[in-house]
Amino acid sequence: MLTQQHTMPSPSSVLDGLPTLQTPDPHEAQQRISQLFCEHTLQPISGRGNVKLNLRSTGAGFGVHLLDYGTAVRISPAALKTFYMVQVPLAGSAQLRTPDSTIESTPNLASVPPIDHDFSMTWQAGTPQLIVTAPRELLSDAAAALYGARLEGPLKLANSMDMAT
Repeated sequence: MLTQQHTMPSPSSVLDGLPTLQTPDPHEAQQRISQLFCEHTLQPISGRGNVKLNLRSTGAGFGVHLLDYGTAVRISPAALKTFYMVQVPLAGSAQLRTPDSTIESTPNLASVPPIDHDFSMTWQAGTPQLIVTAPRELLSDAAAALYGARLEGPLKLANSMDMAT
């Protein structure tokens, strides 16, 4: 089987026209990311307990974001509930843990956190991520229009996305 190689953009070029929020303070990083996405706990895994947060964002709702903690971290959000999220590591790796599975996300395999239950993530150092968010209602309406049918329940997405396909 022939696999297609693709090159991820350099993190410095992603959303480079937007201002970059930077902070070494894990509490400030947690607060800012909670305001953008959802409440969560953020725990640096090693080092002095600091992070090297770099964030560029088009804003809440349907958005595109570049997020890099600059160090290994554990992230424990509550269920997303109101939006879907796709996380694409531009380098490195991250683990997404749900009650049913663990996904090792890399530049070849994006992770898609669950919307209806809590989960946790571990991002390794050197794992800047391109994140795309979409409001739940907007994506559900788009799926219904695409398939020409009314959804009988919440839209269910797979927990990963192969970037080659």
